[in-house]
Amino acid sequence: MAFLYALPPAACLGGAMAAALGMHDVLLPMGLGAAAWTLMAASFVPLLRHHGVRARLAPLLPLAGILYTTMTLSSAWRHVRGRGGAWKGRTYGEDSPTPPSP
Repeated sequence: MAFLYALPPAACLGGAMAAALGMHDVLLPMGLGAAAWTLMAASFVPLLRHHGVRARLAPLLPLAGILYTTMTLSSAWRHVRGRGGAWKGRTYGEDSPTPPSP
C-alpha cells in the first residue's frame, strides 16, 4: 500500500526538493512520480464526482490510502492482541459474547 500510494508523491516532491538544492539527475524520478500521481488522481475523479465531491480533491488520494493502511494495521494489531473490534465502548473478540442483533 505504501508503494502504491506514498511512492509517487514522495518521488515527485523529493525530486523537486533535490532539484531546488541543486542536485542533478533528479528529473526522471520526479517526472515519473508526477506522472504516477497525476494518473492516480485522474482515475479517482469519476468516483469523487459520483459522490458529489469536488474533483480538485483528487490529488489527496495518497493521504486517504495512507490513512486506510494505518487503520488496517491498527485493526490487525488489536486482533493479534486479542482485543477484537470495538464499537461504542464494547469490545467484540473471540472471548467476548456475540454482539446483540439489531
